[in-house]
Amino acid sequence: MPKILGITSRTKGVSVKVAGELNRPPYEKSNAGAALYEHAKGLAAELGFKLLDVFSGGGSDGNFTAPHTATLDGLGVDGKGAHTHYEQLYISSIEPRARLFYRLYQTLQ
Repeated sequence: MPKILGITSRTKGVSVKVAGELNRPPYEKSNAGAALYEHAKGLAAELGFKLLDVFSGGGSDGNFTAPHTATLDGLGVDGKGAHTHYEQLYISSIEPRARLFYRLYQTLQ
């Protein structure tokens, strides 16, 4: 049983009911997606930063598109605390990421 289904309340008189289901297929990078990543990685290097290929374990709309077309996910700005109340972005990453998007646009037309 997944941990989330076993959540209980710590407060007397309060009950917890967890409902829902998985609604995202797993992200599976295709050969086309891998090639697109290598292209983006090269562009990032030209711009002076490293583009890392990491697995986050999360779900995104990219999980739906990856089986059908080359997909890059997680190209947004760097930061910490993603999807939390204390989520932060590093201002220093805005310009390089914007430049990367622009170079991708220029080179993928």
